[in-house]
Amino acid sequence: MNYIIEGEQVGFTELKEEYVELYRDWINDLQVSQFITHFGNVLTKEEEKNWYEAQAESDEPTFTIHHISDDKPIGNCGLHNINRENDHAEMGILLGEKKYWNKGLGTEAVRLITDFGFTTLGLHGISLAVKGFNERATRVYEKVGYKPAGRIRDFYKIDGNYYDEVFMDILREEFYDKNEKLIKKKYLTGLP
Repeated sequence: MNYIIEGEQVGFTELKEEYVELYRDWINDLQVSQFITHFGNVLTKEEEKNWYEAQAESDEPTFTIHHISDDKPIGNCGLHNINRENDHAEMGILLGEKKYWNKGLGTEAVRLITDFGFTTLGLHGISLAVKGFNERATRVYEKVGYKPAGRIRDFYKIDGNYYDEVFMDILREEFYDKNEKLIKKKYLTGLP
């Protein structure tokens, strides 16, 4: 597989039309979608195809995450709402293949997309939102260096219960204090 960005365990490719059904299966799986903002929204084939086409036409980077050892697509991630005036973006990630959960793949994918944002897009800060009960994702973000930046209490209602939306962010210096410049080291070898 020809990856745009390749780590040790995961690699990124562009979104692919051949995966549209797979992307829809992930979103429509309640076990998966409970952790993202689309929870409970069952998407039709047409809606998912429209999402794919909008992403394909967008200048915002959205990638399919693959498990390198078997080239299997396992999720997607991207940087959205890019604000060039302030060098800021929002990061989103979804690991849709449940058998690949809890193996460090999400952590590596978050590191790669964050490094991409700082190195390739020249961002100064990246933020994200996570549901307050999603402790696994929160630990992943903290490992990479994201810090709590605020919350909206009782923002999500699921099964009659309310959950907070937690915001986290990271600045370029904070990220590189904790993580190596993998993209620069691996792909931009001619730069000082």
